[in-house]
Order: sequence, then structure tokens, then C-alpha cells
Amino acid sequence: MASFRNFLITFLISVLLFGVIGYFTTVFVSGVVQGLIDSDGTSQEQNQNGSDPFDPNFPGSDDNEPEGNSFSFIIVLTDFDPTKYSDYIPTDWEAQNIEYSIDPGKDELGLLLSKSRHVHATAIILVKADKEHKEYLLCYISPETRVYTRSGAMSLGNLYGNYGINVLKDHVKALTGISPDFHFVLDCYKMNEVVETLGRYSFDLDSDIFSYGDYYMTSYNFTAEEKKAAFDQEPVNPDDADVETESNDYVKELVPAPVISRALFAGMHELDRETLTVVANLKECCLEDIELKGGYVLPAVEFYLRKFAEMSESGMSSVISSLTGSVAYASDSPLDEKPALATDFTTNDIGNVYGVVGALKRFGVNSMIYPGNYVSTHDAQIGYYVPTLRTAVEDLIKYR
Repeated sequence: MASFRNFLITFLISVLLFGVIGYFTTVFVSGVVQGLIDSDGTSQEQNQNGSDPFDPNFPGSDDNEPEGNSFSFIIVLTDFDPTKYSDYIPTDWEAQNIEYSIDPGKDELGLLLSKSRHVHATAIILVKADKEHKEYLLCYISPETRVYTRSGAMSLGNLYGNYGINVLKDHVKALTGISPDFHFVLDCYKMNEVVETLGRYSFDLDSDIFSYGDYYMTSYNFTAEEKKAAFDQEPVNPDDADVETESNDYVKELVPAPVISRALFAGMHELDRETLTVVANLKECCLEDIELKGGYVLPAVEFYLRKFAEMSESGMSSVISSLTGSVAYASDSPLDEKPALATDFTTNDIGNVYGVVGALKRFGVNSMIYPGNYVSTHDAQIGYYVPTLRTAVEDLIKYR
């Protein structure tokens, strides 16, 4: 009887033990088999929707190599606005036609001298889509960066106005070691068309921006006393309002002194016609200005690049055609009438870059401001930006 009881106890323990082991073994094996089926891409769920994010062929996978090659381009914003100004310095063609129309017997050279306004590049952004490093480089290059030309030292902003986009691209290559494959030129009076097509971008402005003569300038460039005098003026005594001094009768300013007026308050803003004009034409008069403007421009560029990354190939083609008027722009004259997006990039180029553009969704993004130091001059309030080439070489060498 004791032997039978021991046998029964042993039997029951064995059944219980092996039952538990068998259950967990079955679950484990089933999970492994199901995992193998899923990873092989033959599960019923995947076959139905075709969007398994773990599939190495799925577009969102880091292991998926995008089609196309690395490419680079520059975006140039300008202050050209023929709807507001008509006194731009003429191009060579315009000057020649004016010269032919002059009567040698009359003094009409004032026709040339009357045009005195230059076109400037107000922002320059270099973009490199690097397929090898799976990274996008966004580099803001200040238009106040000093370079040397056959005409002497000048800023990149002035260089564009004097020589055009192709010479500017040569200098960008010299500064960065990266040769831009394409260029996109946006004149300020047509930028709103681009924004309305692609969508508005919002940003938080750290500083008030003031209108001061022909410039938009940040509060960094004005003292507290200057701002108080401009915005907190003491009321004029009525008894003194009509008093004319002797100097008023004889002294008249040929060029009125600039007056400070507030163009944009600090705080949240949405890019529209007004804010685009102010921010794009913001004059960089100190290192803080360069950092502030670059800090707004670069995120905006990334925002719009991501818009393109979400487009289908046909959708991208449609947008490019709409903004460029299906015309490849390669002229060197800043005074040419241009489409909203003036570029030598055409719809025929989309097939070569589409895969890498879409890869922005999973590539890293490296945003930087081209290194340098701002130098204030003694004879003018506005100085220039001296590029630090050694630092730039170290920062950019992997993208070359």
C-alpha cells in the first residue's frame, strides 16, 4: 500500500511538471515560428496592407538605400522689389541703351546717375543632401560675409547684386568646398507666392525688429535711450509748436535722417507677406543679428524641405512647374523679371533626386551658421563678417 501511494504521488508530480514545461515550450516555439513567418514577409496581415515597418524593403527602414545620388544647392533671398523701387542701377544692357539714346549736344548723363539703388542678396543657405552619411547639411552663410573680387573686397550680398548668381555660387564653393548643383533665387516681392503654395511657417521672434531708413534692424542695434526717444516722446508744448527758428529758414536736409519705427514685435509670428519682407531683409549689423537671423531661416528651410519630402513624384513635379513657370532660370542679371522660384532645377531633375529628398524623413539634419567674426568699422555703423576658413574646413570636410 505504501509503495502504491508513493507511485501515485510521483506520477502526479511528473504529470504536473511536464505539463507546465510542455505548455511554455509550446508558447515559445509558436512565437518563434510566427516571428519567422512575419520576418519572411508572408504573414496574412502584411500581405493585406503591404506596410510592415520592419520589412527591410519598407521606405521608412534605415536599411533601405534611397534611389538617386547626393546633391547640393543654394537658396538666395534678395531685396529686389521693382514694384516698390524704380531707381536700381541699370544692367549693362540697360546702360548701353540709355547711352545710345543720349543726345551728344545735351547734358543728359544724369539719366545714369539718377539710378542709385543696388540689389543685394539678403540671405544665403547652402543645402547638401548627403546620401553616404545619411544626413542633410543646412548651412546659413551671412550676406555680410566679406570676400575678395577683381573689384576689391565686398560682401556676398553685394557680390550677388554686382555679378549675379553664378559668380556667387563660385564663392560659396570657395568658402565651403561644396559645389552647388542647383540654385534657387527668391526675390522678396514674390516670396509670398512660395509660402502660399507650400504652407505657412510659424516662428518665435526673440527681438523686436525696427524699420530704420532702408534697413530693418533688430533692437540689438539701438540703445535704450534711442528707443525711448523714438517711442516714448514727450508731448510738445503747444506754445512752442509754431515757433520757427532762424535755421529752419535756411537749413534743409537733402536726405532726411532715418526714423525708428517698429516693424515687428517680439513673439510668435506666421510667415506672410509682411513678416517675410521684414525677416528676409533684416540687416545683419552684429554677431547677434547673424545668429538670430540664421536661427530663423534654417528651421524655415527645413520645414519646407520636409514639405517636399512628403510629396509624391508627380506632386513635386506639379509644384515645381507652378512656382518656376516651367522655365529654367540661369541668368546672371539680378534685375531680370523672374518667376516666384527662379532656379536651374527642372522637372527633368526630379527623378535623379526624388529618393534622396524623401529620405529626409529618416536622415539626420545638421544645421549650422558659417563660422566667422563680425568686425565693426570706425567710419560706419555697419561692419562686415570675416569668415573663419579653418573652422569651416573642419566642420564641412565630410560633406565634400
